[in-house]
Amino acid sequence: MKKYTLIFSSAFLIISTCFAWAQDATSSVQTHKRVENPDFVIESKGSKLELIPNSRAHLKNKHDQMDRATASTDEAFTTKKLGIIYNHNSGFEIATTGEITFKLKSGVSEDALQSLKLPNVVLVMKPDIYLTKTLTPRQLVKVSRELNNSTFVEWAEPFTIPSNIN
Repeated sequence: MKKYTLIFSSAFLIISTCFAWAQDATSSVQTHKRVENPDFVIESKGSKLELIPNSRAHLKNKHDQMDRATASTDEAFTTKKLGIIYNHNSGFEIATTGEITFKLKSGVSEDALQSLKLPNVVLVMKPDIYLTKTLTPRQLVKVSRELNNSTFVEWAEPFTIPSNIN
């Protein structure tokens, strides 16, 4: 009798573990949504990123959990009120500081950079990786598009923070 009890207990444990794994796997699947506001879409390194202009995220705790708050479209990004970007390729939301990192193409001088009239440009890594700080969602989209369409910029992307936004 003990032998059958052990066999049934083992089988039950294996089956319940498989169901738990299957349920966990389906709960982590992200749903992809359609673009809600094309005016706030940025293409970055093959990803379609949609800035959510009327939402901000703020850090809830030190485990990267963030709360969502409504905001004006023209409200500035701050360290306490980060922007929210939806990545249409991955199906995840990420936070942004409003900063954009970009790399100049080889051989391009800083004079070409001056012609863009970017806000708050800082050299991050010599010789050609820079960062610019935008203040609002509209400015972030505008500057990102200008940099991505520039003939002397190799790549440009918003600085993002992996996060769990509620």
